[in-house]
Amino acid sequence: MLGPVSDPYDPDTQTPELIGYLPPAEAFVPVGGDEDPLVNPVVDGMAGWAHRVGGVLRRGWPVLLGLFALTQLLPSLVFKVLVVYGVTGVHGIGPLSRVADSSVLVTSMAQTSLVALVLLLAPRMLGYAAAAYAAVRQADAQPVTFGGALRYGLRRFVGLTVWHVAAVALVGIVFYVLLCCSVQAAQSWLGLLPAVLLAAYLCLCVAFLGPAYLFERAAPMTRSRTLTHARFWPTTGRLVPLGLVSLLGLVLDSLLARLAVMAQLTDVLPVAVLDVAVSLVAGLVLLPLSVVQFSGVLVAYAEARGHTGELVRTSLLAAELG
Repeated sequence: MLGPVSDPYDPDTQTPELIGYLPPAEAFVPVGGDEDPLVNPVVDGMAGWAHRVGGVLRRGWPVLLGLFALTQLLPSLVFKVLVVYGVTGVHGIGPLSRVADSSVLVTSMAQTSLVALVLLLAPRMLGYAAAAYAAVRQADAQPVTFGGALRYGLRRFVGLTVWHVAAVALVGIVFYVLLCCSVQAAQSWLGLLPAVLLAAYLCLCVAFLGPAYLFERAAPMTRSRTLTHARFWPTTGRLVPLGLVSLLGLVLDSLLARLAVMAQLTDVLPVAVLDVAVSLVAGLVLLPLSVVQFSGVLVAYAEARGHTGELVRTSLLAAELG
């Protein structure tokens, strides 16, 4: 006697010829929006990226602010004190002071650059690695402690520092060579434009250097350029506003120093004390902006990887951190 015959039009019924031949569920890309906390799908666009940046900030702002205060604000203040009191070789040189001998200035700035590498860049890379660890694990609903994030940063900051020194050297050398050639050829300051545009392009190409090193490790500079070019204009639209934070950091000290002079604070406080106070105020202003910048780059990196054909999820990023 024959058994019950299945309805071939029932969506829950698999015909014998299909059993064992269907692709896994993860092979089907969802058509609508995605709720992954870090990876922004195409359909969500700029709004989805901003929403996920906000999610990183909501989940981890206390830890991220603490990490950046310890590894960026505090080292910058220590460095400023050393500069003001001449420990680094730049004695009395700052936004509120003048130097008559240019050779002294060049020598002092070279010495200061070496000290800055140790006191500024290395701690900053430690904080960057620690912040990436904290943000991704929080997005993956894993426990995060301040000490655990710092321990991870200590394991990864040396390589991260080396790669960033290489990136800064590359951008700086290319900018300087093109600047000299362009200004000489144009016989005017319009020659600055090609050098500035190329430097901005190179900065975009290395914007994902940190995440590429932390998550993928192999050839991070090449990988950063590949991810930037995968969706160049959408990625540029996310990175350019974040880059303005870096530009603000370059000019904020001088701007606050000029305001202090205009307010005649130099008649009330010693120049050395005022220099340190200006750096403190600038650091406090830039601290939350740096956290936003970090979060934006992290989410933009996850989005760029998600559009290269990889099945990237927050759980995968957390596993790649090691």
